[in-house]
Amino acid sequence: MGSERATSLFYSRHRQELVDYARRFSGDEANAEDIVHDAWLKMDQNAEPSAIREPLGYLKRIVRNLAIDLARGRMRRRTDGGDTIDHIANSHADAEPLQDVVLSDRQEMDHVLSAIEAMPDRQKQAMTAYIFDGLTIREVASQLGLSRTTTHSLIQEGLKICALRRERGR
Repeated sequence: MGSERATSLFYSRHRQELVDYARRFSGDEANAEDIVHDAWLKMDQNAEPSAIREPLGYLKRIVRNLAIDLARGRMRRRTDGGDTIDHIANSHADAEPLQDVVLSDRQEMDHVLSAIEAMPDRQKQAMTAYIFDGLTIREVASQLGLSRTTTHSLIQEGLKICALRRERGR
């Protein structure tokens, strides 16, 4: 019973932070709420709470993965013609610029994610911790057992790679 109360407190304490984090990927509050809820259920079903060293980081990783899956699924359906009715219904002149911006942002996110995935393992870990987990350079360095100078260099170079990939994708 105490464990359930502790997990409930943890969830209520971090829910809004997780929703804000999910919104960065999904673009809207409703999707962000759904993603956080699904992430919480996934963590609750699949993980032994005492085995998780960093529950917030673990939950953020689930949120990130679910948000990316959702965005990719939407893009895939749109490319495959699965959202044709939605596209026609939403192609009203006032909604068009917003859809373009959202699609452009998601494409940029895919470019950045593919750039990070192609990085060497140590740089990929540093970038993921810095960008998606919100850790400082000092925290990333400590987590990876690297100097702050090396960590800073890895992240700066990674950010340049991501910017170049985004520019090429436009």
